[in-house]
Amino acid sequence: MSEGTVSDPQVAKADRRATMAMVLGLSSLMCSCFTGIPAVALGAMALGQASPGHRVRAIVGIASGGIMTLMLFVFAALAPSSGPAVGASSVGDDAGQVVAAVPLPPAPTLPIPEEQAAFCAMLDDHASAYRAAPNDLKKSAVRGARKRAMASMLGRGRVNGWVGHAKALTTNGDGKAVFVVSLPCTGSVGTWNNAFSDIMSNTLIPQSSALFGTLAELDPGGWGKDGSAVRFTGTFVDGSGPAAFGEMS
Repeated sequence: MSEGTVSDPQVAKADRRATMAMVLGLSSLMCSCFTGIPAVALGAMALGQASPGHRVRAIVGIASGGIMTLMLFVFAALAPSSGPAVGASSVGDDAGQVVAAVPLPPAPTLPIPEEQAAFCAMLDDHASAYRAAPNDLKKSAVRGARKRAMASMLGRGRVNGWVGHAKALTTNGDGKAVFVVSLPCTGSVGTWNNAFSDIMSNTLIPQSSALFGTLAELDPGGWGKDGSAVRFTGTFVDGSGPAAFGEMS
């Protein structure tokens, strides 16, 4: 049996990997979904053994997947931090869609609803306890306690007339609005920032929504500067794991 015959199945397998890397890489680039990392991995595995034509596909997969992965990491690094183990959830109606975000004049004394003040105090207390915990087991216990406290305080997750400042205001790959509000404590709430995470939540705001135009008039602030003050009403999306509601951190 010749050497070429022995290697054919390996080449075919590598070619399939190269094709899949290209598909996943281009998908991540066009749809802002989390397929960039597997695209890079498959492309790297296929590059050495794929046929010449398919090596190009592997390179396309690695390049496009790598670009999107880098963009996601940069976005995560620049996005408002919700602090250690702080649940940052979407703001929406019962279907998860944002229903109110009214621009208000900047006012340091803007009254905070009693329910929100209690919620913020709870977040701050658990964030301090998390940072002070000496090991992962105790940190996990703090997260569990916070989850129970959130569920007890908010029930079904409906909030009304809460206040904050616009912190992030951008769009995803489909042109839908991504909106994040910083709370007057440790934490922030907002929509998801990509279509993949938003599949079950429906928090991203389409251009056809009247809210899209309202948000376009807000100032998202910047480094060391609060954005427009807003009052919002909506529902936290259901969560799993250590968070009672959907968590972006």
